[in-house]
Amino acid sequence: MAADPYTGLLSVLTDAAAAFDTSGRDVSGDNLLYKLDPATKTLIWTANLTAVTQGRYGGFQDVEHDVRGNTYVVGSWASSILRVDAHGAVTPWYVSPNAGTDNGAFGYAGLAAVFGTDILLVNDNMSNQIFRFNMSDATGNPTKVSGVPNAINLGDSDAIYLPPKYNGTVLLVANDLDGTTILRSKDNWVTAEQVGNVWNNLDESLGGFIPANIEIAGTLYSVQEFFSDGDPNAAAPSPGNRTDFPLVDITPQVERMLAE
Repeated sequence: MAADPYTGLLSVLTDAAAAFDTSGRDVSGDNLLYKLDPATKTLIWTANLTAVTQGRYGGFQDVEHDVRGNTYVVGSWASSILRVDAHGAVTPWYVSPNAGTDNGAFGYAGLAAVFGTDILLVNDNMSNQIFRFNMSDATGNPTKVSGVPNAINLGDSDAIYLPPKYNGTVLLVANDLDGTTILRSKDNWVTAEQVGNVWNNLDESLGGFIPANIEIAGTLYSVQEFFSDGDPNAAAPSPGNRTDFPLVDITPQVERMLAE
């Protein structure tokens, strides 16, 4: 779920579990994007993403927005970005040539848009790189952000995030079991540098992951999720009995790295 910073509307993505349970080997099932108005508590429209992809690719897991009212949805198996207009019409904006033939390769994972611009960033797990798109283009054309070799080569990366406090110059890359990678750009993401990592402080045996980061009232937090603390002998993935899902303040570590 993500708020559109231009309209205040909410984009809510619900996925079929098969793509995630099978690492892309099975991308069947409905994937839906809902547009909600939180002020009136009403559903504006529902977009069926699977009707457009025809079940050839899936694993959708992050959304972003542009100033024209479009919503962008990223898929991981295989790499894809769908553009949904303000009325709910879906267009395949970027689709990997591997879609439908090699969906088992984990590709794009997260989206981050620089507010007030048409710069859209995506992290690619196949190449361990960050790519930049221009949201004003009729179709998506990825350009590699240079200068960040091995920037997300710590493990499978997940959501990416541009904290508002840094005005689009700092990118936090969630790396699941490993923690968070901090990248910085001084030229609108033509190039970037890796300034450091905030390591995951959870015991791996607890199944603790860092799938995302967030800024709340000027403080940066890592979101901790426990994907694998259920019954390891169950026939299908099952949740554990956890009741706490803490947010961990990583602001001091990030600020120290940026000051160096």
